[in-house]
Amino acid sequence: LQAALDTLPEHIAVISAEGDVLMVNEAWRRFGREQQSSSDRATGVSANYFAACRNATGPARGEAHAAMRGIRAVAEGALARFSLEYRCETPTETLWFAVTASPLGPPGGGVLVAHADVSERTPYKALAHTDPLTGVANRR
Repeated sequence: LQAALDTLPEHIAVISAEGDVLMVNEAWRRFGREQQSSSDRATGVSANYFAACRNATGPARGEAHAAMRGIRAVAEGALARFSLEYRCETPTETLWFAVTASPLGPPGGGVLVAHADVSERTPYKALAHTDPLTGVANRR
C-alpha cells in the first residue's frame, strides 16, 4: 500500500477514526521537508490530525476547524465524502489546496485524506468575481 500511495502527487494521510495518523505518502513528507516545518511532529505518523486542525491559528484557523468537522463526519459515517478548498501560506508563496476525505470501509474504519494542489486554477476564481480591467468586484 505504501508504494502505491507514494506514486500519487496528492499529499495523502491515512488516519484512524480518532484522527491518529497511521500512514503518509512521499508527497506529504516532501511538502513538510520543503517547508522546513514541524509537520512530522504535527501531522506525521503517530500525530493526531484532528489535534493539528484544532490547534491551528491565524487566518487558516476557520478552514482548519471546518476540515476537522468534515473529516470527522466522514469517519463517523455521517458524510459519504468531504471536500474543501483552502489557502496555504508558506514562507515563499501562497498555495491553494483541495482536501478530500474518503472513508476506509464502514464507519469507524478510518479515513483517507488527500490534499491536492489546485493553485494553478485558483487565480481564475478571483477573476470570476472581479473585473479584470478595473479590479472592481462584479455584482454577479
